[in-house]
Amino acid sequence: MRKQRWFWKTSVTTVCVALIGFIVYAWLFPMNLTNPAADPAIDDNLRQVITERYRTLNVTGFEMDGIVHKEWTNEGVVVFYTRKYGQTDDEYADLNLEYWKKTLLGWKWVTGGGYQFSNLNNLKRDGSLVFEYVTGTEPDGSGEPPLPIVYGESFNQEIVNIELTDKQTHYKQVAKMIPIQDGRMIWFVRFPFYMGTQIEIQGLNEAGKTVVVNSMDIPIIQQSSN
Repeated sequence: MRKQRWFWKTSVTTVCVALIGFIVYAWLFPMNLTNPAADPAIDDNLRQVITERYRTLNVTGFEMDGIVHKEWTNEGVVVFYTRKYGQTDDEYADLNLEYWKKTLLGWKWVTGGGYQFSNLNNLKRDGSLVFEYVTGTEPDGSGEPPLPIVYGESFNQEIVNIELTDKQTHYKQVAKMIPIQDGRMIWFVRFPFYMGTQIEIQGLNEAGKTVVVNSMDIPIIQQSSN
């Protein structure tokens, strides 16, 4: 009788440990995505998980306007979206970025950022070039980190290319530019971890001449040695 009781206790313990291990593995280790863009409901699913996250954080007044771009990685997706601001929608310019990983248990938020400007007309009048920096994460399945990312928006119609240059090493990257609704032009570039902390951002016209120049200081973040 004691042996039978011991057997059942051992079996239950083993099953519990295995189940906990599976849950931890499923949550921490993402699954490879196969042709996620083919899912017709993907935007609705992402909108739902993003909205639910804000609700969980007790953030009031959050309402997504729309997803304007998705950049897929081996393990998830970088989502660019705009928000609604009540009766003053036409006066605001905003762009938000969130990186989500797909796990066996669903979508897992990793990191994100965003900016908001209260006077869209001033940005257009000044031909501004705005930008935001989102810190990096661990490498994805390809061995390449999907973040850090520098992203932003060009309000100057002359600008057709945006280049980012490391002032220390002179390493240069060209941003990906994406037209979205209302004639807006957003851009982003994935940033190597080894780039320096002082970056020059140039907006170039069709002739390759510099139209706008900005500088960005990247915060120094200690990377794990693991």
